[in-house]
Amino acid sequence: MRKFLKAAIICAIATAALSGGASAYTYSVIHNFCKKLTCGDGFAPGTTPIADQTGNLYGTALSGANNAGLIYELSPAPGKKLWKYQVLYNFCGRGDGCDDGAFPDQSKLILDTSGSLYGTTSEGGLGDDAGTIFKLSPNASRTKWTLTVIHSFCFAKNDCSDGRSPQGGLTYAGAQSGIPYDGVSPLYGSTFQGGRHFGGVVYSLVPGPNGKWSESVIYAFCTTGGKNCADGANPDYQLAMDSAGNLYGVSASGGAGASGVIFKLAPQIGTQRWTETVLHSFCSLANCADGANSLSGLVIDAGGNLFGTAWNHGGNGGGVLFQVTPDGSYSVVHDFCDQENCADGSEPFDQGGLVIDPSGHIYGTTNLGGKTNNGTVFEFDGTTLKVVQSFCPQSDCKSGRFPKSGILQDSSGNLFGTTQSGGKYPNNGVVFQLSP
Repeated sequence: MRKFLKAAIICAIATAALSGGASAYTYSVIHNFCKKLTCGDGFAPGTTPIADQTGNLYGTALSGANNAGLIYELSPAPGKKLWKYQVLYNFCGRGDGCDDGAFPDQSKLILDTSGSLYGTTSEGGLGDDAGTIFKLSPNASRTKWTLTVIHSFCFAKNDCSDGRSPQGGLTYAGAQSGIPYDGVSPLYGSTFQGGRHFGGVVYSLVPGPNGKWSESVIYAFCTTGGKNCADGANPDYQLAMDSAGNLYGVSASGGAGASGVIFKLAPQIGTQRWTETVLHSFCSLANCADGANSLSGLVIDAGGNLFGTAWNHGGNGGGVLFQVTPDGSYSVVHDFCDQENCADGSEPFDQGGLVIDPSGHIYGTTNLGGKTNNGTVFEFDGTTLKVVQSFCPQSDCKSGRFPKSGILQDSSGNLFGTTQSGGKYPNNGVVFQLSP
């Protein structure tokens, strides 16, 4: 099974000065995808890029030399607008079955202390095209990268009770504070499908001797059965872990409103069991005013509050930005599309999750809305939401359009993200920078 290539819309590169409330940003495209005729350099970049200590960016894209996705690196070039781009790995390079995996574009990467990258593919692998978890390691000079599949889903357990179709990437203790993965602690992730009850799973992955890793399911969704799966079904996107070791995430479906849930998984001390608590079932209010079908990873602020987005419904039909307090109280802190023509944005996908800056301000993206209905980057200061970028101000969408990833913020306050479409080459997306 392979994803269809998207239709073409002609666009080109641009730089524009933008303002958002008290903050002013300069917008620039730092990379245009599909420079090569066959898009062997990739197109439709996936989730939010990540950065290493030297400022290099790493991310994923849908296509590549084998039409199965790739991992890229962008290195800053002093004094130049465009950064140096290189493909680190093209998937589906090992046989017709894509034993090395295929389509990493739903996975936000993580970086360990040795400079290796980890992520997931939603397809490929040794187990009935059910996806993989991988590690991509550089040599000493970082001129060559080697991919190792550390788990193929539905392979050791051909009933797919270990999960199927992982999405959203991986997390670990300390990830919320931005420290690199230590390479020896457990990793955690989720799969959209599979599991004992066919509603997806949350799993742990533990490194062992001789480079072997052990995957264990810590929760299988839809344990309650029934049409709605009250405990949630189809967990989506990156999990968040707090300082006590609890995991938080969202499911795309299930729950009392059949529109997904926000869940917490707490480890039981002295055992290998985890307890699930549903913190909120979406579409619990009339007309789904609380939002529905979240496709966002969660973030945790200094006070232990969770923030995320739901792309569907809400008071104005354009999705919501929500908060869950430490006592489990849920509230909508912004209803999108509350301005004329949805100038404040609509449909916040935020596949890579939101980001919180040191002052507590939250940044994210909407796929639609803004001045030309091509998406936005927004900033929420705890009270008010401001648009800091409306995409496609030019009729030819030179600056990109339809951002579905979240936002990366570096130590200088620069914001980075991707768009699924627009750019210099037809309908293939960009990586952008917003500089304060």
